[in-house]
Amino acid sequence: AGSKQFTITKDDYTDRILVLYPSEINSNMIRMAAKVLDEKLEVVYDKSFSVFPEKNEGLEGAYLTGNYVSIVLSTEYKSSYKKNPFYTFVYFNLENGEKRSTDLYTDSTRFNSYVFKYNPLDNEMIISGFYSKSKKSDSKGIALVRINPDNNSGKFAYLIFSPEMISQIMGKSKKYNEIKDYYPRDIVFRSDGGFVLVTEYFDIEKEVYTDYYNINHSYVKYYYRFSDMVVYSISESPEIDWYRIIRKDQVTMNDDGYYSSFLAGTHLNKLVFLYNDIERNDWNLMLNKVQPDGSIKSDILVKGNEFDGYFVPKIGKQVSASEMIIPSFSRKKGFILLKVEL
Repeated sequence: AGSKQFTITKDDYTDRILVLYPSEINSNMIRMAAKVLDEKLEVVYDKSFSVFPEKNEGLEGAYLTGNYVSIVLSTEYKSSYKKNPFYTFVYFNLENGEKRSTDLYTDSTRFNSYVFKYNPLDNEMIISGFYSKSKKSDSKGIALVRINPDNNSGKFAYLIFSPEMISQIMGKSKKYNEIKDYYPRDIVFRSDGGFVLVTEYFDIEKEVYTDYYNINHSYVKYYYRFSDMVVYSISESPEIDWYRIIRKDQVTMNDDGYYSSFLAGTHLNKLVFLYNDIERNDWNLMLNKVQPDGSIKSDILVKGNEFDGYFVPKIGKQVSASEMIIPSFSRKKGFILLKVEL
């Protein structure tokens, strides 16, 4: 179904906009039309390319990076109640019309989640996330691939989690052999060729209730849990230099977790994270700064009892080297933008 929708995305480095949509669909081929617009909405490129998806395969992500349009095809296999996708990364050169692809899986290993980012300084596409050893297993470690789109070179690496890491991240009260229910959210490049992978715990719990006086009437509650963040600093070699856990517990009901999760950014040589602290129902807006050595400083940016509304950090944006914008909803004033000077 995802292949029948159009996608609009932006390349922050060139300020160009990609409009990607299927111009033709038949039983074994999808022809994707890619229009690239400049800041004045003038058409820079008007190209198309074909993909040949297999059964149960769909279009998941689309990106514009310089002169390349990149998409991710996912093939899903169900095991119990979970969907276990196999990903293929496809990139199309707008200049010469060449299309290339890289499978994010082998016979024994696969990416089970990923995040993508382009580094224009090194002309590298980096895909990183967690990997599994089978269709049913959870995350064994961090997977990454660096792709130079000009020569189609791809360097894969797999960094396994140690038992100590798994115990600290998942908690010592239960015995885990893998990382469970964590997902990659962002990549931040380091100046030495490494990068930082930002991940977050996410889970949905469903409860069905039946009316005591009417057994034919029932209703459903969905609990959305956005919990701890784990930040991994990965060297160019690559190795995990350090990892840090930012503790939070955001649980809401029937709202898709709209006020949960976080906004990530950078300031000078620090990582910056903003999120709502709703664990104790305080609704404080928290500011966390992570230094290059992994040390963390946490502050309350706005106290919940001093603001008559709710902030929505996850749809905020860093708009300059030292400023971030966060939308919020005030009971009295309606929609408000908060500018945070770092």
